Amino acid sequence: MKYKPVKVFIVLLITLATHWLAVTYLPQDFDEPVYTEAAMDYARALEQGNFNAVIDYPNNREHPALVKLTFGIAAYFNGSAHNYSETLQTGRVVSAIFGILGTFILALIDPFAGGLMAIHGLVVKYTSQAYLEAIPLAFMILSVFAFLKTDKGKLNGWFWISAFALGAVTAGKFAYTPVLVVVIAYLAF
Repeated sequence: MKYKPVKVFIVLLITLATHWLAVTYLPQDFDEPVYTEAAMDYARALEQGNFNAVIDYPNNREHPALVKLTFGIAAYFNGSAHNYSETLQTGRVVSAIFGILGTFILALIDPFAGGLMAIHGLVVKYTSQAYLEAIPLAFMILSVFAFLKTDKGKLNGWFWISAFALGAVTAGKFAYTPVLVVVIAYLAF
């Protein structure tokens, strides 16, 4: 991977602009209330010190908790746990940060690919709204980026970063776990 700082910087500017526009102007989407309500519940549980409620959250069990909990932690820290519209905006900002981060990491691998991701409408949309996509996507790209830097067969720091990122992918959304196939195939061959 040969870094091209000017191209990566241009991609970063583009993805900052597209994510800002999406966070600011997109209307509320279909599933955002589900994840925003879960974030508010997590934030309130943290506020009350009720860690059992965080660990044993009964609603919306069809997806792992990492993203919703991240939204809830952000809402707890910015004090929006009791305000739906502020919690929604907090979730969108968190998503956008991870969407930007994922695009930036991809641009480090290949600036052209990062540039395409920075302007891809569906990627920008789903990584700028309070959805489950941005965090696992960013960690999936990080896992591949770190894995590309490992020495095959050696357990160096990049290997462990990749392993941590794969764990975060799985804790975010199961649909992103097929990246494991790529990693395992690389190890096998």
